[in-house]
Amino acid sequence: MKKMILLFLSVLCSFGLYAKKTHLPLEIIAGKADLIVTGKIMEVQEKSYIFKITETLKGSAGGLISVEKFEEWTCDIRFAKHKIGQTLFLFLQKGAVNWTIIDGGNGELPIINQQIKLMNPTAYSAANPTPTFPITAFKNGIRLFCQYFELIQKRGEGIRFSYAFRSLVSSDKILSFKLNSPFSAWLATQIKKYDQV
Repeated sequence: MKKMILLFLSVLCSFGLYAKKTHLPLEIIAGKADLIVTGKIMEVQEKSYIFKITETLKGSAGGLISVEKFEEWTCDIRFAKHKIGQTLFLFLQKGAVNWTIIDGGNGELPIINQQIKLMNPTAYSAANPTPTFPITAFKNGIRLFCQYFELIQKRGEGIRFSYAFRSLVSSDKILSFKLNSPFSAWLATQIKKYDQV
């Protein structure tokens, strides 16, 4: 019997086990966030960094916050090593001690040359593999999106969740949101994939 178990374990270990990260869509990341901010890294620590907020788009926090670094792995590698002065766009949830980044690299976006590049390209469009947006259009789109729509998270089968959105404003405001920029128009279109409550 022992030989059978050892044989089974050795065969099991010989197979390569591959994991693939399930990326959350941008609209879910924005909806789940307790805090959405821009700013820069002021101090890098072993498992976290001190972040100076320059603008808050959703939620509230002090001028300096501590952000827990997300754990990198094969399917979610940070754009560069943490360093003082990096300017970032963060989607955060309140953790026990520090603020935590939602969905790893998709919730910690670098601001480079006043532009945002989505880290999960398929989240925007398969036709545009490296979507980049002017920071102003991206900030305005995210800010208005969070004011105009509320994410409803429902328990699905097993441990899965399903999501729905509730509109918080009139259809006229939604139309003006869609016309605000191509990014806002795309973000509003994403809502159609979900139940409306």
